[in-house]
This record gives sequence, structure tokens and C-alpha cells, in this order.
Amino acid sequence: MSNVSYGNLKKYFSTNDLKKLYQIPDLELRALSIVGRVYAEHLDLSGNAETGHFIRIAEQINSPLGRVVALLHDIVEDGYLTFWDLLGLFPMSVISSLQILCRDKEKYPHYVDYVASVLHSNDIIAIEVKLHDIGDNLSPRRILELDTKKQKKLYKKYCETLPLVYEVYNKEIQKLSRKRRKYQ
Repeated sequence: MSNVSYGNLKKYFSTNDLKKLYQIPDLELRALSIVGRVYAEHLDLSGNAETGHFIRIAEQINSPLGRVVALLHDIVEDGYLTFWDLLGLFPMSVISSLQILCRDKEKYPHYVDYVASVLHSNDIIAIEVKLHDIGDNLSPRRILELDTKKQKKLYKKYCETLPLVYEVYNKEIQKLSRKRRKYQ
């Protein structure tokens, strides 16, 4: 174990805590432990604990792996961890969904283009997380605490994309439902 490199995780966990983290069998609990530690001191734009955003989204997701993705969806984009840091902790399907959700602002300078890339991925977990992410970002509990200028900016950004995400998500769910019926 002494030759193991924990990458950026070392910034947030002691070596003993990291060993324990790798031994947590429940992936949701593992993801929650990471998010809780990394975002412990962070507040969102409304001045509330940032971890609440991740938990609220995860609570709305249908699948266990989807809840893991929801909990971790901003951790790489925000620059705290890398995909390499997460690779030994989570299955490749989680990493793939996170890669789809991680916005490259050089490649997608416009939010609408980035959301379109998520939708074109056909990754139902990434699409579902993005749907609930936008929904939570538009929630009155968060947005009404902001000044009017910031509210208008966020409404424009998210209201433009929410119907698109919702439509694609519903189509993907219908496809999955048809496939399930076909194989029953």
C-alpha cells in the first residue's frame, strides 16, 4: 500500500482516511464522503452549503450509479479532483458520465452548446443529472436569494436549456421503457 499514489485526494484525506475510503463498499457513500470532504467549506451563490446542491440532485436520480454521478458531477470541472483520482474508486461507467458532464469552456464557450453535447451523448445518466442540476439551479430556494441582475442572467441561461433537456430525457426514458417491454 505504501507505493500507492492518491493524486489530488491527498489534499483532502490523510493516508489512513484514504485507505478507509477505498474500503467503503457502497459507492454512493464513498461519493458522499468525497464530496463532503472536498466541499466542506464551500458556499453556493446564495450563501448555503454547496454540498446541499449535490445531495438534492442525487435524491432525484433513479439509479444508484446515477446518484454517484450526481454527487460528483462538478468535482472535476471545479478543479478539485481529476478523472485519474476517481478512476480507482468508481466504475468506468461513472467516469464516462462524469466526462460527458464536465464542461470544457474552450470547446463549448456557450452553455447551450455544452448542454447540446450532453444531450447528444445518449448517456441517460448524464442527461438525467443535467436535468436535475438545471432544475436545482433554478429552484426558488437558491435563486431568490440572489440580486436581480444575477437572477436574470441565470434564468436566461437555464430556462433556455431546461425544456431541451427535459424533452430528450423523456424520449430516452420512453426508449428504455420500450426495450424493457420487448425483452419481458
